Parts: sequence; structure tokens; C-alpha cells
Amino acid sequence: IVDAIDEYEFNSLLNIYPNPNSRGWLYLNHKVDIEIYSINGRLLIQEFQVQEVNLDGLVSGVYLVKDQKGNIQKLIIQ
Repeated sequence: IVDAIDEYEFNSLLNIYPNPNSRGWLYLNHKVDIEIYSINGRLLIQEFQVQEVNLDGLVSGVYLVKDQKGNIQKLIIQ
């Protein structure tokens, strides 16, 4: 039963990769509604029920990636 709980907790967290990224594709550990914000809080990308996001339109810098549950990860684009 412990393994089932650990797997549930892992699947409910937001994991993004590769990070740092070089303006290619960002992959997520499961399908989510995703928002990517500039470090100043401006919404730049919004996608629904995706497991990958194209980052070609973003320049080098630090961004915040947020899912529908409010989980946030810092994304670095080189």
C-alpha cells in the first residue's frame, strides 16, 4: 500500500524536463493544464491537458511553470 501512495504523490506533482532547457520542447510527467509566466508575472503560454509544450517563442531567462493544482516549478531557458 505504501508504493501506491508514493506513486500517487509522484503523479500529482509537477515535474518538468529538461530543465535547464534550450528553447526546444518542455516535457511534463503527466497531462496537465499548464501556464508559463515571465519572472515578472506576465502570462506567456497557456495550454490545456498537454504533456509537452513548445518553448520556441521564449528567450533566455527564468520562467515560472504552473499547473491547474497550483504546483509551480522554476524553468531556466539558456
